[in-house]
Amino acid sequence: MPRHTFSTLKTGKDDPPLPLAFKLARLFGVPIEDIFQKEPG
Repeated sequence: MPRHTFSTLKTGKDDPPLPLAFKLARLFGVPIEDIFQKEPG
């Protein structure tokens, strides 16, 4: 994953592409919806 992509995901400026979101959900053992859920604030 390019550094820029990781940075924008980490800061919440962008959502991950769908294939990456599925991989992240599987890796962390969470539902795919949790990957796209925004934190309040």
